[in-house]
This record gives sequence, structure tokens and C-alpha cells, in this order.
Amino acid sequence: MRGTIFGLFNPNDKSFVIVPSVSYSVVTNLDLLFLRMFFDGNALTEFGDYGSTAFIRLKHSF
Repeated sequence: MRGTIFGLFNPNDKSFVIVPSVSYSVVTNLDLLFLRMFFDGNALTEFGDYGSTAFIRLKHSF
């Protein structure tokens, strides 16, 4: 299991995005990834109008 976190901050309009993720190797050559994106800021700022979203990916390698 591996976790990461990534973020961007716009100092001009004080908006930001934070992207944590967790990946897990289910079995050899089969990986599961959960990624969440948190956007925040006032309306009409770079990241303020996106809300939040989540993704799940199942990847098979061969």
C-alpha cells in the first residue's frame, strides 16, 4: 500500500487543490488506485468552481 498527497496553491486568488491518493497491489500485476481531488476558493477563482471529485482505477499489467 502506498499513499501520496499533492497540492497546488494560487497565491493571487487564494484558491487551492489538494489531491491525496492511495494505491494498493491486489495481486501481482493488478493494482487498485483511489484518488480524491479537493478544490477550494471563492467563485470565479482558479480552483474555486470545481467542487470535489473522486476516481477509482483498477489496472491490470501484462
